[in-house]
Amino acid sequence: MDVRENGGGNSDNGYKILSMLTSKPFQGFSAKTLDYKPAYRAWGGKPGWSSIAPDELSPDAAHYFLSQSSC
Repeated sequence: MDVRENGGGNSDNGYKILSMLTSKPFQGFSAKTLDYKPAYRAWGGKPGWSSIAPDELSPDAAHYFLSQSSC
């Protein structure tokens, strides 16, 4: 696989590869991060959490890779 164009920090190239290796929809990344707001802390509040739900990604039927051992 040629990954020279992937500068890092971008999941799109990985998702493109994964979409060619499956025939079913799959989930992308999810994340949870501390939602820190200093002003809220000064007022006695507690930090909360922010979440990023995963996207559902579709397989690439036009470029689906089927290995010979799977035939």
